[in-house]
Amino acid sequence: MKTVACRNRITVGQALAGMVAILTMLLFTQPSRAGGDDHRTLQLLLNKGIITQQEYDQAVQEEERAKVEEEQRVKQANALTKSGLQFKLGGFAELDFIGDNTHSFPEIIGNKPVLHSNTLAGANSQFVTSPRNSRITFDVRAPERDGIKSRYFASIDFLGNQPAVGNSVVSEFSSLTSPVARIFQMYFLVETPAVDVKIGQDWSRF
Repeated sequence: MKTVACRNRITVGQALAGMVAILTMLLFTQPSRAGGDDHRTLQLLLNKGIITQQEYDQAVQEEERAKVEEEQRVKQANALTKSGLQFKLGGFAELDFIGDNTHSFPEIIGNKPVLHSNTLAGANSQFVTSPRNSRITFDVRAPERDGIKSRYFASIDFLGNQPAVGNSVVSEFSSLTSPVARIFQMYFLVETPAVDVKIGQDWSRF
């Protein structure tokens, strides 16, 4: 007889992202409220013969270039520059709501077995809230030289201590209120026109 465990996880970030997506969809599906085409005014001028196709294309290119420059200025404004290096400290706070139909798992399932349903922990459900998936990020970028870009990135969460169920000397209270920092991502990246080199720990493919 197999024992099956069910788990549901909804984060505050996911809930907020869902609401933003719904509001964005409602906003941009209403022609009267949406900005629509970014170049609507230019398109109207072109349709009325006030400007030529060449002038339209040139104006569109200038708008796109200005948009890219503005995005770069915003990124630079959010970073601290020292001796040409850009330092950026970031991260996010996350609160997880986890519902299980078993006590077999703590916050992270991993490769832990499902306890039998004839045990106390296996026959009872649990609901856990945890902020340990919150992260702190540190991003350092060197100035580009000869088409070569270099970057150091580190991301740390607080899931370093993942005690086993039933035989751990770490209590659930201590695990949640005194979390241990863990390296989530840490790598050094060099991008060149020919090849990219990445050394370290990351969760994405090369």
